[in-house]
Amino acid sequence: MEKDNHIIIEIPEAKLDIYNEASRNKVKEDFIEIQNTLEDKPNPTSPAYYTWFWFFMKYGRALCSEEAQTYFHEKGLTPFTFVKDVVGLTMSGGGAYTIGYKFYDECLKNKTGVNVGGIKIQIDVSGNEKTVLKEGTNSSYRQWITAIRTKPFLLLAGISGTGKSRIVREFAFKTCPKFLQDKDGTTPGNYCMIEVKPNWHDSTELLGYYSRLGKAGYQFKKFVKFLVKAKMYPDVPFFVCLDEMNLAPVEQYFAEILSILETRKHPKKEGTDEADMNVIKTGVIIDANYFREYAGIIDKNNQVYSVEKTDRDIYLKLYDIDTEDDIDKEIGKRQDLITDGLTLPDNVFIIGTVNMDDTTHQFSRKVIDRAMTIEMNGGNLRDMFGGSKNLEYCKTEEEQQEWQNAFKQRYVTADEVLEAHPDVAEELKEKLPARLEEINAALKGTPFVVSYRVLNELTIMVGVMLDDNDGNQQLDDIINQAVNNILLMKILPRIEGDAEMFALSKENQTKTGFVNRLEWLKALAPDIVTASEKIEPEDGDEQVESTEEEKEQPKEYQQTAKEKIQEMIDRLDAQEFTRFWP
Repeated sequence: MEKDNHIIIEIPEAKLDIYNEASRNKVKEDFIEIQNTLEDKPNPTSPAYYTWFWFFMKYGRALCSEEAQTYFHEKGLTPFTFVKDVVGLTMSGGGAYTIGYKFYDECLKNKTGVNVGGIKIQIDVSGNEKTVLKEGTNSSYRQWITAIRTKPFLLLAGISGTGKSRIVREFAFKTCPKFLQDKDGTTPGNYCMIEVKPNWHDSTELLGYYSRLGKAGYQFKKFVKFLVKAKMYPDVPFFVCLDEMNLAPVEQYFAEILSILETRKHPKKEGTDEADMNVIKTGVIIDANYFREYAGIIDKNNQVYSVEKTDRDIYLKLYDIDTEDDIDKEIGKRQDLITDGLTLPDNVFIIGTVNMDDTTHQFSRKVIDRAMTIEMNGGNLRDMFGGSKNLEYCKTEEEQQEWQNAFKQRYVTADEVLEAHPDVAEELKEKLPARLEEINAALKGTPFVVSYRVLNELTIMVGVMLDDNDGNQQLDDIINQAVNNILLMKILPRIEGDAEMFALSKENQTKTGFVNRLEWLKALAPDIVTASEKIEPEDGDEQVESTEEEKEQPKEYQQTAKEKIQEMIDRLDAQEFTRFWP
C-alpha cells in the first residue's frame, strides 16, 4: 500500500514456513520470477542476493503485493540499498540472517516505519507468527524451551512424582502433527520412551550391535529406529525420554552420544563456503555399512548388489511399514544413511529424567558439562488438577505449528550469536566473559571452575532470549536471566564438597568480605524477581511487591540461583557437606 512515499506491508497469518524445505523451494521459485523482472540482477551467489532472498523467505511471498514489488523497484530499493541504508554496513561473505533480523528488529522498534532509501516502510506484524509461543501458551514452559534451544540434551532432576517424564510427553503432544498422531490419543508418534536398566554398562542397548548369530547383521534398537524416523520428518520435533537415566552409569552407556553432541555444526551449502543456517549436523553414530547391508545393497563381504535404496526404504523396513505417504518426496529420495551413515538429527531432543537417591548413580562433571539441568521439585499441589488436558493434541493446525516453531534451533556457536546481533555484539563480548570470570574467581582452587563450553552456551542462551525478546527487556536484564539460568543448569550441579572445600583463607576473607566460596558465589548471582514476588500491575498502575503471605505460597519451578546457593549453604552449615542435588 502506497501513501506519500510510505509503504505499509501487512504480514498475513498464513505464511510459508522458512524452516520447511518444500516451502523454501517454493519461495525460491517465486523469488526467481520476481528477480527476473528487476533491472538490478545481482549474482545469485552474492551476499546481496541472499539478503533479498532472505527478506522474501522470512515474511513469505504474500508479504509484498505486486504493487509493492513494483514500487520497490521504481524507487531503486535494491538489495544493496537494504544493506547500506537499513543495516548501515558493508557485507562480506554471508550474513542474510544478520540483515533479515536487523530489519525485522528495526520494524518492531519503529512502529511508524523504517526509512529505506528515503522511503518509509512500515510493517504490520499483528499477524506475524514468531518462532516462539504466544504468551499464555508457552510462558510456563519458557524455561524448558530456552534450555532445549540452547542444547538439545536436557536433564530433569528432582524427587519422584514431580512430572519429569510427563513434561516430555506434553511437548510431544503439543508438537505432533496429525499424520503422526495415534488413534486413541495416548502415544504421539514423535515421542519415544526408553526405560534405562541398571545393568546397562555399554551402549549396545541404546545403539545396537552387530551379531553373527541367528539372523546375522546389525541389531537396530528402538533409539536408533526413532532417529531414522525423525530424519523422515525434519520439520517436526522428536522427543526421546530416557526414563530413570541414572539407574545405570551414564558415562558408560551414553558415552558415544555425549561425544556426538559436541560435534554439532552448521554444514556448508553444497558447492559453496557458506554455512547452511537451517541445518545442524553431527558426526556419525551408526556407520553407513550397517545400513547398506541391512538394505541389501552389499553382503557381508561388501559385495555390491544395488544402490537403489533410499532413507525412506530403510525407514519403512525398520518399522515394517508397506508405505508412507506423508514423507516429503525430496526427503524420501535422500540416501544419507547408505552414504554417510546415521547422524543425530537436529529435530531430536534427548531428555533424561533423574532421581538422586541410594538406588542411582551420581553424575560426573563430564555429563553435567554437556547437558542442561533443570531441577523439578514440585510446586503448589493444587496445580495438579486440570493438568491432564496438557496431554492432548493441539486443537488447531496453527497452534500445533506454533509449538513446532518454538523448538527450532538456530545457534551452535557463540560467533553465530554475535553475527545475528551485531548491534550488541561488542557488549556481549565484554560482559559475558566478565561474568564468568567473576564466578571463576569465587571458585578458584576448586575443580568447579568453568571454561569455553559454558561461555559458548551462555552466549547461545542470550542469543535465544534476544530472538524471543519483544522489546520489553533490556540487554542487561537478559544477561542477568541467562547467567541465573547457567548457574542453575550448568555450574551449581557440578559443585559438591565439605566445609574445607569451600573455605577461604584469612587473606581472601579480608579481601572479599566473605566467609566461604558459596557466600561469595551467592553475592555474584543475579537478583532475579520471580513471578511469586511481584504482582502484575493493571494498566497505568505501578508494579507492587507481593505480600509476605503470597511469598510463602509454594512456587513452581521458579527457584533462583541465589536461592539455590542459600539452600546449599544451609546444608553445609547443618551437615558439614553440601551439593546441588537434594
